[in-house]
Amino acid sequence: KNEIFLKGDCESRCTCQGNNHVSCTTQTCAPDEACKVQNGIKACFPADTSSCHIYGDPHYITFDGKLYHFQGSCNYTVVETCGNTSVYFSITTRNEHRGSLTWTAINSVAVSFNDLNIILGKNKVVEINGLVVSFPTTPAPGISIGLSGAFVVLQTNFGLEVKFNGDHELFVKVNENFKGKLCGLCGTYNGNQQDDFLTPEGVLAPTSNDFGNSWRVSDAGWICEDDVVDPPPCGPTDEIKYEDECKLILAGNGPFKDCHPHILPQIYFENCVYDLCATGGNQDQFCNALEAYASACENAGIVVGDWRENTICRKK
Repeated sequence: KNEIFLKGDCESRCTCQGNNHVSCTTQTCAPDEACKVQNGIKACFPADTSSCHIYGDPHYITFDGKLYHFQGSCNYTVVETCGNTSVYFSITTRNEHRGSLTWTAINSVAVSFNDLNIILGKNKVVEINGLVVSFPTTPAPGISIGLSGAFVVLQTNFGLEVKFNGDHELFVKVNENFKGKLCGLCGTYNGNQQDDFLTPEGVLAPTSNDFGNSWRVSDAGWICEDDVVDPPPCGPTDEIKYEDECKLILAGNGPFKDCHPHILPQIYFENCVYDLCATGGNQDQFCNALEAYASACENAGIVVGDWRENTICRKK
């Protein structure tokens, strides 16, 4: 008697009245909660989250943790709801060449849902439905745009957060209520990296370039090349030199050591070497690579040491 239990997807909260009588009331979990079993109890618990991280000459780390590189210079769907969800949203990025035909970076990010089209642009310029706005601002109930550190942050009340630094780095964070309901360059978010290269047609793409091109969206306002050119490989001497520079990310006694158990440093180390190879040792790219790992750590709530100290990235 008086025992409380939840039915279905926690949509009914029921109480035992005794004598085989049960009374139920309807309820829903809050947007930042998920219906799940913890310690043998089924209830609405705080929802887990996952982030897709895109940065540099685009490295893509999907919601399920798969890493790939894609140098397309067009407009692409990075995340879109494609399963049965109560909320529809889509996030696209325009990519641009920066002084070289063999690598690109994000130019701007467009987020669309309801009747809102929000563009997070270069140098932290924000447009809502075609008008440049200053922020912090609340363009609709439950939607806010503000500044947090180096990032413009778009927050929603339905489990989506988008952060863009106005230059090359994008985080898309979603909660577990979107699990198995997303598609695009950030993958399928179902805990399985093997099917992350799913095209809009539902076919697995054989290569990252095929996958990237499959999510291209037509964009009359953005001139781009159809062909995707991969950066030339590094010579062994250069590779050793760049690995030596980038190993600060891996250092067991370095500024990132507290983050290692939470965010795998190997991926970010490999990306750092890749960027230096692609750009002939460009030091801005080196600093961006370190900054990206620091941002990923901070995004996961881990405080890192002063990684700029004793490097070329030290702020003058």
